[in-house]
Amino acid sequence: MAAVLIALPALSQEAPPEPAPSRWEIGGFGGGYFGTRISLTNEADTRIGNGPSLGLRGAYALDQHFRLEATLSRASVNVQSFHPFTSNPLGAGTPGHVGTYELNLMYGFGLRKARLSLGFGAGAMTLPGLGTGFEANVAAAVELPLDDHFALRVDGRYRWRESNRRVGTIVCEDVGCLPFTTSLYSSAEVTGGVTYRFGNSFWPDGSSLFGEGAPEQKRFWSTAFELTAIVMVPLALNKWVSKWDWAQVTIDTLSDNFQTGFTYDRDPFFTNEFEHALHGNYYFNVARSNGYDFWESGVAAFVASFAWECCSEIEPPAINDQMNTTLAGMQVGEIAHRFARALLDNTARGAERAFRELGGFVLDPAGNFNRVIQGDAFRDYPNPPDRLPSRLVIDADLGYRHLSGEPASPDQGLLAISALYGNPFEGEIDKPFDSFTMGLEIASGGSTLSRFEDEGLLKGWNLAGESDSAKHVFGLLFGYNYVNNEIETFGTEAISAGLLSRYRFGPGLEAETRMEASIFPLAAIKTQDEIEPLSGRNYDYAPGGGLRIGAMLFHRGRQVAELSYGVGWARTVDGTSSSNTVQSLRATARLPLGQSYGLGAAYQW
Repeated sequence: MAAVLIALPALSQEAPPEPAPSRWEIGGFGGGYFGTRISLTNEADTRIGNGPSLGLRGAYALDQHFRLEATLSRASVNVQSFHPFTSNPLGAGTPGHVGTYELNLMYGFGLRKARLSLGFGAGAMTLPGLGTGFEANVAAAVELPLDDHFALRVDGRYRWRESNRRVGTIVCEDVGCLPFTTSLYSSAEVTGGVTYRFGNSFWPDGSSLFGEGAPEQKRFWSTAFELTAIVMVPLALNKWVSKWDWAQVTIDTLSDNFQTGFTYDRDPFFTNEFEHALHGNYYFNVARSNGYDFWESGVAAFVASFAWECCSEIEPPAINDQMNTTLAGMQVGEIAHRFARALLDNTARGAERAFRELGGFVLDPAGNFNRVIQGDAFRDYPNPPDRLPSRLVIDADLGYRHLSGEPASPDQGLLAISALYGNPFEGEIDKPFDSFTMGLEIASGGSTLSRFEDEGLLKGWNLAGESDSAKHVFGLLFGYNYVNNEIETFGTEAISAGLLSRYRFGPGLEAETRMEASIFPLAAIKTQDEIEPLSGRNYDYAPGGGLRIGAMLFHRGRQVAELSYGVGWARTVDGTSSSNTVQSLRATARLPLGQSYGLGAAYQW
């Protein structure tokens, strides 16, 4: 009885409030700055040298994983010119400073007794004698906690700063000596310091910034081994079996690549704009099939691409390859991953199971290789709950196409495939590519692959209630465009924000519309038929942005009409033009003939 009387007052007391999660942190750091070439002429090779750097950093956590981070750093350097042929110093050099001011979005996750953060950002960089210009960067950091407030941090950043177009380097191979052009100044910084976190390291759900350990389904060492193999095996074959001159990598060529920094390469349009997307898909799905999510697998694609660009060729690293392999590879990889997962059935047996596994291997070779070596291809176990989306519609159009103008092959046979995966108006808006569209065209003349396009929803927010006849979703989208059909040559990734809407007009009849504003990190635009000697290409590279509107009409779930218009503006950073405006109009109509067949026509300008 006495125990009950004592316990009653305690029960009447409210539980103490949960401590507020740590949102703000500050820190200081010091380390080393590593510069590269800023000018190459027949008279002088001018470089910004290495030197010590100091800086301050502040961050605000958005949630358990994402945070915004502002950084100020200043490095003391020496600007030195060398003879371009003998590499002898020309004079004593001039001391100067490099200042960097940037804002980064960082993604962090706990490891055992540590926290790893990866991210990207932009800002401004001041160079001695060249003033201040736009800068972009990628970053990686490891924090080792001392207690709930203090942590030691090691940070690495690779930066690109906008500059005038120039010759970055000249590489001599069996075919001759070729220039590689660039409009970038590349540099790196490695620092160590102390971070102070206000509040504490715990969130209301009990999760911690540190010490949680990576989930066991994320197989780090398998991912690292496979990515190393997928980079090193081709390098070894190219160097010692095929003995290509561009693969004869040595310590000296590696040093030259880092002194040059990133350039724009001279490869054909198909190689740069599609083959690198295909390779990035393999890198991406190595990580995806080892348990990593969309963003973490994108980091794997970036790291593997960087390893290839810097260290697997005697040619300098190419920024266009780095971006296409990573950004397009993430999209092609996620689409391949989801299509393969929809095709595979872990409960199937016999011939059906064999054909499904074979089809999955065709769609996603890297992912299904892991499925085989991990034994999942042979086990009978439940399918994942999100294996199939609420909507999966695939249309195949077989017919004839005529190209206007003066192409070499104006009349062509055409196979066009389009897909709708997921439905943003039914709630598939939370994870990247829960909903996406995809289209490709294969032609009998000109470039066989004449179009590949996709656009996936990264994150969506419902703007209308469940009972509304019209539904609206605001979304962040990620797209990829490859168009190459003799009269139109264009390729880019696009990051967009827009309004997606659905309207129901009656039984079985509905329309979906979208209005988007986009950013093109680096578009490839064909501007002439002849190859420019300096760049080695007939297409230019240009960042920019644009607007797009579109509408699709459905009858009983089947798409019967589509109309879209887009316009983009791009400022050339490497090529013959100064800027470009690109417009496109597409109209499609289909007349259903029975359950699975129909007739249709399309026009594109």
